[in-house]
Amino acid sequence: MGLEAAYAVAERIRADFVGHPAQLVSETLRATVSTGVAISATGETFSTLLSRPDAALYAAKRSRRNRVNRDA
Repeated sequence: MGLEAAYAVAERIRADFVGHPAQLVSETLRATVSTGVAISATGETFSTLLSRPDAALYAAKRSRRNRVNRDA
């Protein structure tokens, strides 16, 4: 799966999550999703791979919540 396909999956999950608030007994609970996506590069360690979407996640939270950020 390429980066754009991974982004599309994450965006679909984000939109579905936001579009289905939890109905509680006395109130409706609305929530948002911020995430980062990346794909592995040839020869990359697992630790390095995990650090890139993690950085994209924190960039999403800093810039505007409820969004999906791609690794650059």
